[in-house]
Amino acid sequence: MYNDIGKSIEGNALITKAHRIAIEAIPEDFNIEIDQLHWNNLENRPFLRVIHCYGLELMKEQNFEKAIKEFEFILKINPNDNQGVRYLIIDCLFHLNKPDKILALCKLYHNDNSVEFLYGKVLASYLLGKKSTAKRQLIKAKEAFPFVADELVKTSHVFPFDEFEHQYGMDGYGYPIGSRQQAFDYWNTTQKFWDKAIDVKKFIKNSFR
Repeated sequence: MYNDIGKSIEGNALITKAHRIAIEAIPEDFNIEIDQLHWNNLENRPFLRVIHCYGLELMKEQNFEKAIKEFEFILKINPNDNQGVRYLIIDCLFHLNKPDKILALCKLYHNDNSVEFLYGKVLASYLLGKKSTAKRQLIKAKEAFPFVADELVKTSHVFPFDEFEHQYGMDGYGYPIGSRQQAFDYWNTTQKFWDKAIDVKKFIKNSFR
């Protein structure tokens, strides 16, 4: 609540304190390789939320290496990843310019056909110079999310408010999967990574000629 009203110093202090309390609550005999705290057990959620929030704060501070460790801890104890921290790891790895590790993560979740994974594999492959692989991945990604490929090559971007009668996204319900609004949101949150890839727009356009 502090962070929402602009009092980030107070908010960050509370998150840091909550994280310390959570870590101190871990039993000495807890084995991260064996023991788990599943999200579907309601009593585990405060703990998982605290680690998640702390990781987000680390990302704000651009401490991406440390944020990844927090998110990987969540994946260890809650492999189902109900909080979607694997997508945050992709974001961190792009910031750290480690496309090879992005592809390794995608391999672990080979059945994940989300926009983040499908297009993340395209960009990671492209950055590694694997153009043929990137093209194959792009064709697959565009089949699943065609509006995203269209959005990425635009010269100007405008949020499609007219797509639905009801408001999505800003009220916490997210954007409908496969929609133009989702495509805009994906571009908006990842453009900094795509913009660094030289001639990537030309590559996308030429892949479908």
